[in-house]
Amino acid sequence: MAQGHEVTVLTKQFDCSSEVDEQLPCRVIRSGAKRDLLFSFWAAKWLLKQQVREKFDIVHVHGFEGLLVGWARKTVPRRIPPIVLSIHTLRRYQFEQYRKYGASTSCRRVQGMLSEEESKALLRGFNTVERRSLIMEPFLCNAVDMIVPVADYLAMEINRVYGIPGERIHPVLNGVRVREPSNQSADIRKRLLIDKGTQLILYVGRMELTKGCHDLIAAFRLLKSHRKQAVKLLFIGTGGGLKALRALVERLGLSEDVVFMGHVPHNEVFSYYSVSDLFVLPSYSEGMPKVLLEAMASGCPTVVSDIDAHRSVIEPNVTGYLFRTGDVDNLASVIQSALCDEGREKIISKAKRTVRDNYTWEAVAKRLEIVYMRLLGLQCG
Repeated sequence: MAQGHEVTVLTKQFDCSSEVDEQLPCRVIRSGAKRDLLFSFWAAKWLLKQQVREKFDIVHVHGFEGLLVGWARKTVPRRIPPIVLSIHTLRRYQFEQYRKYGASTSCRRVQGMLSEEESKALLRGFNTVERRSLIMEPFLCNAVDMIVPVADYLAMEINRVYGIPGERIHPVLNGVRVREPSNQSADIRKRLLIDKGTQLILYVGRMELTKGCHDLIAAFRLLKSHRKQAVKLLFIGTGGGLKALRALVERLGLSEDVVFMGHVPHNEVFSYYSVSDLFVLPSYSEGMPKVLLEAMASGCPTVVSDIDAHRSVIEPNVTGYLFRTGDVDNLASVIQSALCDEGREKIISKAKRTVRDNYTWEAVAKRLEIVYMRLLGLQCG
């Protein structure tokens, strides 16, 4: 829009939609459809009807909500303009990663401490919708005109897994806009009863097996047994494994040192980055995690698993710290080293610069404009 383009957004209805829409500088049209497939049907129908009146130049879809729009493009190409698909993760690649790193095996290490119901909740790595999306993925990738994955490694995987030619893939890296910590930042530790001498480890994301939260809890237990300085672990987020993770913390005797915050509004999360000594993301698979970029930009040192997504951002011991995925002992050791590293300030500085130079929304907009103009056969101004 800053480049003079007109944008119309089709999306779902949710609580406080009107408040969000008032802040956006574009037209927003919302559907009451809650399920992805119903929304996809509504979007395709709306576009086929509206294209007669408005003549959109480009359709940009995110994820599998664009499935039937892609089908319409394949079926009646003259009535649907070129489609750009943003891919934030590749389901087939995710399954390969889980098998490679043995996510379920890792989880079973703690199963003996959980009830059958809790174990099932933690082992449920994919729900039915996600499994269905694995079937839809190849069709959607082949139905669109251009794919814009959020990381370079995803571009290579799309070519490898589905044979999509390189000229139809144009990576556009994720962007973040860092908010300044609110006035409440100084009160967070006080509210959580965490004194200044206690080091704080932070996790932000979904509470489930695929994120490696159980590994972080197990590593935290090891860390505490070898440290004299007080340390606490803070989880922000919700998910199907939350109940099981709470039970695991209780049975490991860590209830006083592990805090589950549940959902925290996005604009408040930056205050938690600013008061934490370390951000940890032990995932078994990611697309391009914005929480990692936000932590780096906020000046919070990061410890992450050595999966492709993290390696594409983190240079070991230069912009952050890597540990061997699924290795609890190694995770505990790397956290210990990171908390004591005298070169932390240099790492923080270089991490901030990395995000500022490569992952801003302004950079995203420029790259997307190049993709759009290329599809339309125009030169970018």
